[in-house]
Amino acid sequence: MRPPVRVLVVDPGFAVGAAIERRLEGVAAVERTDGHDLASGARDGRSFDLVVLGPYVPPAVRAPIVATFGSTEPPPSLAIIDDISAGTRVELLSDGRSTSPAVDVVLDRLR
Repeated sequence: MRPPVRVLVVDPGFAVGAAIERRLEGVAAVERTDGHDLASGARDGRSFDLVVLGPYVPPAVRAPIVATFGSTEPPPSLAIIDDISAGTRVELLSDGRSTSPAVDVVLDRLR
């Protein structure tokens, strides 16, 4: 049996992070962080298959994470969740790279 997809959910709020984690139950092993450890370089997120930035990550935290993971070869892939008037939008920052089928399943759960 293949190990589950490892996902790091970045969001400063407990409720939003927990809601994202619930959507991924059964398809991913999820850890959560407020992102300050990733933004400062104190934590290396490369052991994850997917890093998901929640909608309320402050720009000062979001920017260094996007700069680090948005331009590297996977793992990890980087997805950003945004709240929009019509609901939620999930954007994969892949620069044309493909994701694994397991990561695609996780992304489908977030959409």
